[in-house]
Amino acid sequence: MQKIQHYDIAIIGLGITGLSTAHHLGTNNDLRICMSSDEEAEAPSTSTLSANMITGGLIDNFTRIAQRHGPEKAQAAWAYSHHAYDAVLAFAKSHKIETKEGARIRLIETEDELTECKKAVDQLNAAGFKSRMETPPASSKVLLGQQIDEAKAAFIDHQKLLDVLKESTRRHAHIGKTLTVTRESQYFKVASEHEMIHAEVVIYANHLGVRKSIPGLAEALVSSQDQWQRMKSKNGKLPFPVGSLLTWRHGHYWAHIEAEDQICMGGARFIRPLAGFEAEQAELSDKIAKHLPEAWAKYFPDLPLSAAFESKAGLDIRPCDEIPVIGPMFGETGVFLAAGYMGQGLSLGFKAGQSLAKIVLGKSDELPRFFWPERLRSLAAVSTEE
Repeated sequence: MQKIQHYDIAIIGLGITGLSTAHHLGTNNDLRICMSSDEEAEAPSTSTLSANMITGGLIDNFTRIAQRHGPEKAQAAWAYSHHAYDAVLAFAKSHKIETKEGARIRLIETEDELTECKKAVDQLNAAGFKSRMETPPASSKVLLGQQIDEAKAAFIDHQKLLDVLKESTRRHAHIGKTLTVTRESQYFKVASEHEMIHAEVVIYANHLGVRKSIPGLAEALVSSQDQWQRMKSKNGKLPFPVGSLLTWRHGHYWAHIEAEDQICMGGARFIRPLAGFEAEQAELSDKIAKHLPEAWAKYFPDLPLSAAFESKAGLDIRPCDEIPVIGPMFGETGVFLAAGYMGQGLSLGFKAGQSLAKIVLGKSDELPRFFWPERLRSLAAVSTEE
């Protein structure tokens, strides 16, 4: 009979969060770490479907976070996302991964949006961040203005980022797809498609799979789908710095400037049934594919876009309170998890891995306590009763 291997830590998930966690734990050479997936070997992780985009702040404007959670928590969430952006950018630069830094821009179409953005600028500056209002680009006759936050948006070669992280974690054992995880008295028994192992700690970095791995959180973590497509400007240079992230209509649309004449654009989930929520698999929508360039043309009629030359659809997790879920699982000693990045997976996923590694190693980190899963305890209780 094959001897059961014992590890200090089992990481489930081979996307950006799992790789980042393993990379940052790897600084401790005394730890025995194994890595596993909860997907088939040929199935792509959500990280491989990401656009080449990292950003600080959150997709929703600061005012909306402050209204839901209060100004102090909004400030902490914003700061953590900034730390995430800075962390992945520093890693990329140190490993010669291509990046192009731009601006974080919110385009304003309506008077209501204008009022909200002015309020957000005041609140952001009062909280110690940088934000300003500017007139709309000269190429748009519809927009009323633009809110420009501090330079926390960039293009990144996300495949190179994943490749570098994979290489740095190659020395850890890989045990294939995880089938079951059960708790024994002193350890976890992890059954994979290749072998059975024991681990002191289990880290669920499987993002979409967290809902199944930890059923108590399923009600709080809602799946959603989005799609993006790459298009060229037919009339040359776009009026935004390369690397910039644009959002408008409260984040219903987004566009990332990848080159002087190229954008990656997504959003318009409202066209999908249930706005894309509770989707089981990602599917490209022909209606959205047709609508996106039309939505761009409304604001920039003199800068029409070519037909998409690349399109992808992906699933994401949106926590019920729209705050990422990162940290130790309540009531489950030795269990840690991270999920719910809401379109900012490359930056928040990388930072979540760093944060989990520090927590496991007993080190301090910028992770706000209200990101921990414990805030969802009441929902988990309801789910268990049902």
